[in-house]
Amino acid sequence: MRMSKNFSSKSSRSIAAIGATFALLLAGVSPAFADSSIGTTIAVTGVSDVTQLLVKGNATQTSNTFAVQTSALANLFTIANSGLTTIASGGLVVTAGGASITGASTITGTLGGLTGLTVASGGASITGATPLTLIQTAVAGGSPNAFVLTGGAHTALAASTEASDVNFNLARTVQFATGSTPTQRAIQINPPTYAGVGASSMANAATLAIAGAPVAGTNMTISNASALWLQSGDLALGSASGYSHIVSKQAAAPTATGTCTTPGLAAGATDVRGTVTTASCTASQTVIVTFPVALSSAPVCVVSPANAAGAVSAAGLATMFASASTTALTITTPAAASTAGSWNYVCIQ
Repeated sequence: MRMSKNFSSKSSRSIAAIGATFALLLAGVSPAFADSSIGTTIAVTGVSDVTQLLVKGNATQTSNTFAVQTSALANLFTIANSGLTTIASGGLVVTAGGASITGASTITGTLGGLTGLTVASGGASITGATPLTLIQTAVAGGSPNAFVLTGGAHTALAASTEASDVNFNLARTVQFATGSTPTQRAIQINPPTYAGVGASSMANAATLAIAGAPVAGTNMTISNASALWLQSGDLALGSASGYSHIVSKQAAAPTATGTCTTPGLAAGATDVRGTVTTASCTASQTVIVTFPVALSSAPVCVVSPANAAGAVSAAGLATMFASASTTALTITTPAAASTAGSWNYVCIQ
C-alpha cells in the first residue's frame, strides 16, 4: 500500500520514529503527512489486491481493538476484540445497498435512510418507547405493499406444541393516569379510501379479509377449523355506543307476503332478524319473508311468538314450523290465531 505522503521518502527515520509519527498523526498533533488535496490526515491507497489496512489485537487484548472518538475522548464507534461492533452515538444510516444481519442482533440507536434490511438468521430485537414505525413512500403506478410477511415452509416441528406464525403478545398491565378514557383499543385498523383516476368501480372491497380456515394437509386431521376464532369476550359490531351483536350486510329491507291476512314486518327488520306481523291467520296459512338479496346458502332460522296472539297458534295441536331458502323464510301457522298474531325470527347463514 502507499500513503498520501510515502514513508519511503523518510527512510532515515527509525521504525520507532515512524510509529511515534503515526501516533501523533492519529492524535491530530502533527500534520506532517497531511494531504490537503484530499482533505485528510492519513490516506491509504491500495496498489495491489491485498488487505489495505490491518489492525491486530494483542494476544491478551481486553480493550477495544479499534475506536473512533470525539475530541473529548468519548467513543463514537468501537470494535471489541471479540468482534462486537458498537455505535455509541449518531446511529446507522444506510443510503444504498441495504444491510444484512446474519446473527442475533439488538439495534438500540437510530436506523435511518435504510433502502433494504435483511435478517438472515438469529432474529432482530428493536426496543424503545416507539420501537418500530413504518412509513411507506407514496409511489405512482405498480402494486406496492407496505408490509409483507411470508411464512416459512417448516418441516418436522415439535409434536404437541403450538407453533404460531405471528404472536402479538399484548398480555401485560398498562396503567393510565386518573381520569376517564372514552375508548381504548389495543389494535386499530383504519379503513383506506380507494379512488380512481377516472370513473371506476370495485366489485368487492374490504379493510380486512381472511381467505379461509386452515387446510388439513398430508397425514393431518383437523377436527375444528375456523377462519376467525373469538376465544372469549363479546363481539361488538357497529358503533361503540350502540352496537348490534349481529348485523345485516344487505342495504334494503326484506318484504312480507303470504296467505295470512295483511302480512308485514316491524320497522328495522333485516335478513338476519325481525318481527313478522299479521292481521290474522288460520291453520296452514303462511307468512313469507323475502330477502332483498339472495344468500349464498340457505340460512338456519329460529321463529318464536312475539305476542299472545302468536302464542295461540304455537300452542295448537299441530306444530308451527318455518323453512328457509337462499331467498326467503316461510312461516306456516298450525291453527287459528286471534287477530294481530306476531312472530320473531333470527336467521344465521
